[in-house]
Amino acid sequence: MRYFTLTIAIVLSQMLAIAQCPQGEMIIFSSQAQIDEFQTNYPNCTEIEGGVTITGGNIVNLYGLNNLTSIGGDLNFLYTVVLSNMLGLEGLTSIGGTLAIIENYTMTSLTGLNNVTTIGNDLYINKNNFLNSLNGLDNLTYIGEGISISYSLALSNVGGLNNLISVGSDFEFLYNPSLTSFSGLENLTSIGGYCLIQYNDTLTSIAGLETLTSIGGELSIRSNPILSSLSGLDNIDAASISDLFIYSNFSLSTCEVLSICNYLANPNGSITISNNATGCSSQMEVEEACEWVSINELNTLQDIGIYPIPTQSSITIELPTTPSNITYLTLSNTNGQEVLSRLITNPKTEIDISQLPSGVYFVKIWDDKNVMVQKVIKR
Repeated sequence: MRYFTLTIAIVLSQMLAIAQCPQGEMIIFSSQAQIDEFQTNYPNCTEIEGGVTITGGNIVNLYGLNNLTSIGGDLNFLYTVVLSNMLGLEGLTSIGGTLAIIENYTMTSLTGLNNVTTIGNDLYINKNNFLNSLNGLDNLTYIGEGISISYSLALSNVGGLNNLISVGSDFEFLYNPSLTSFSGLENLTSIGGYCLIQYNDTLTSIAGLETLTSIGGELSIRSNPILSSLSGLDNIDAASISDLFIYSNFSLSTCEVLSICNYLANPNGSITISNNATGCSSQMEVEEACEWVSINELNTLQDIGIYPIPTQSSITIELPTTPSNITYLTLSNTNGQEVLSRLITNPKTEIDISQLPSGVYFVKIWDDKNVMVQKVIKR
């Protein structure tokens, strides 16, 4: 009975909070005065049941909304002219619908959204010319639908998404002329829909996606003119890829990564590989390159221990037995740069990384038949 009474009290409290907020499918703030007066008009409002749109030419800050903890619908930032960040929304922890940030002409930072952990639908960021990172989304772990980042002229990296684990639907990065890598996505493990990376003029590397193990649709890498390698996509389960499109990446010469080779050995759908650099200019050329990595023999190494994680000074590599084949280890940073290499000859090997900067690294261990990649964190 006590539990039942407590449950009723919680429900009534939530209903009261909603009742003390403005009602409607979409609440629109189009002036600074509306934001400044919000707490005066709705002093006990913490949870808005519908959506919120912030738009207009004179909104400079969001401090009047600092009591909000959740928005049940969409949160839209549209066509603001002087708003530069999200400060004032630090109390917000969840967005039930889509977070859309579109054509905000002075937006440079998403700081203020730091406590948002979930977005129920999509994360959509489009045409914010001065937004240079995604810092401010640091605690976001889950996006229920898709992520689309496009036409962000100053965005050079995706730092700020470092805790994102799962994207429920599609993954799009389109027309971002300053994006150089996916550094900042080192915890992303799954994409529920297609993965499309297209028209990113300065993208040199896919590094940052090493922990991605599955997608739910096509893998499409198109028209990224200076991308030279697909290293970073190595660990995607080929069975999760429906179709494969790799074309018009004029500098792309290294496509024979594990996921691509496995897919070509047992395709699930359409394949287009063309108009890339020599080494990846056709399906046949990639298949020939895949023969060098013995794709039919590559399996995940079993029973290897790598510890401690995280670490401050060293990591230990422990194999179940003494290696019978020549076995190598490399350590790479999130930009894909190899910072250490070692021949493994004993079942237990300690690697000193005390001189490396703090951050995320990827240990790759392989022999002529097996390969394994695991993330480590240096504090």
